[in-house]
Amino acid sequence: MSLLEQLRSGLAGLRQRLSHDDRPAPGSAPSEGAIVHEILDPGFLKARLERVRRDGAGLISDEQYARMFSDLEEGEASPVSGADPSEGSQAYLPRSPGVSVLQSTLNDCIVSRADELLKELPFGHRSYAEFGLEDGDDMFRQFGPCDIHWVESVLSKGLTVLEGDAKFVDDRAPQVQFADDARFVVVGDWGTGLPGARAVGDQMAQHVRTGRKEGQEVHVLHLGDVYYSGWKEEYESRFMPYWPVRSADERVPSWALNGNHDMYSGGHGYFGYLLRDPRFAGQMGSSYFCLQNSHWQLLGLDTAFVNADLAGNQAAWVAEKLRESDRKTMLLTHHQPFSAYNPKLKPPFLKRLQPAFAVRPLDAWLWGHEHRCYVYDDYYAPYLKFGSCIGHGGVPVLLDATTPPKVRWRAEGYEAHGSDKWQRFGFAVLDFHGAEIEIRYYDQTGGKPVFETTTS
Repeated sequence: MSLLEQLRSGLAGLRQRLSHDDRPAPGSAPSEGAIVHEILDPGFLKARLERVRRDGAGLISDEQYARMFSDLEEGEASPVSGADPSEGSQAYLPRSPGVSVLQSTLNDCIVSRADELLKELPFGHRSYAEFGLEDGDDMFRQFGPCDIHWVESVLSKGLTVLEGDAKFVDDRAPQVQFADDARFVVVGDWGTGLPGARAVGDQMAQHVRTGRKEGQEVHVLHLGDVYYSGWKEEYESRFMPYWPVRSADERVPSWALNGNHDMYSGGHGYFGYLLRDPRFAGQMGSSYFCLQNSHWQLLGLDTAFVNADLAGNQAAWVAEKLRESDRKTMLLTHHQPFSAYNPKLKPPFLKRLQPAFAVRPLDAWLWGHEHRCYVYDDYYAPYLKFGSCIGHGGVPVLLDATTPPKVRWRAEGYEAHGSDKWQRFGFAVLDFHGAEIEIRYYDQTGGKPVFETTTS
């Protein structure tokens, strides 16, 4: 049995403990995929990692520990880290493979002992975590599912698996036609399985049904990231049950970009599980693709197989698409090409695409990664007419106090917890009308759009 299979088996074993007939009734204990409040706190993770290092069998190298502790200390020092809204803090979802695997491992072992360890949180906390730890219990009880040596073993195997990524599928990007009046329902960073994310999935499904009822061809697109680490089991528990397209029989094509969290398990869940699902069959196993109609071509790219860069021949492929076609062009990526929140950002993939932009500028670009939603002013970048981040699908963040310069609009709906304002999750609906696209932004509460705009 390979290391990956052993790790999958270990995680699956935890879930099997919750599948027996004596499983607690709904409402009394969490279901698969539930996220534990403390797992979103770098201080909690650091203390548990220290226990693993102190009492474990030495399966994890000093170098691996040093990297994880460094990431956790950076998280503790950040003014927007932690899990307790009373401290003005933000849920911690690191951009670090090792710490993400730690989160996956601890969350699973705690949920496996739900009736012993967990309590349901008050309603106001549920937008970012459903359950918290009871006081006074040692989660690392010997020979239990959270036995410290078991945790160390699974974490060690997970870190080892990261050294063997799934194979990148190159030079096989599908080219698919879509209708001139099609609808695309777009969400990013959605794969947490949190209640707010599930509400987003329900709202997306309504727009799928409405479009189909009105005779539209409908597609659904995820801009990447299933948490914490993109394991198959996390797709099974946090993504697939709530995806707005329940079956391939609905004939609503689904598309998914690769995200950095999808690659924290080596990309095996994304390439080996998600892209093999019949709903995503149109991608033919490829993490980049071209969707086109008479007026537009949508180029979905993989900026995560190599973090914030382009693996394989993608850059040349984009340049070729811009040369060959006079259609308007929209790029779809997980990572952002630039950021008003981080003016110094210069991702490697942007430099690789400069020769393509010399052919002609882009008409639109949609991305996620930043867990916000905003629309940039026209021509924020010289190579781009319309740019928007749609990364607020399922990760809790505090609403920023002010809107950065050159941002035309940002999502400002929130849930108040004390003095804190937690941004509502949401998504976007793109309706194509010939050369024009009507874009409407919605949040998890449904109802009217919170913002509308067009691009052409």
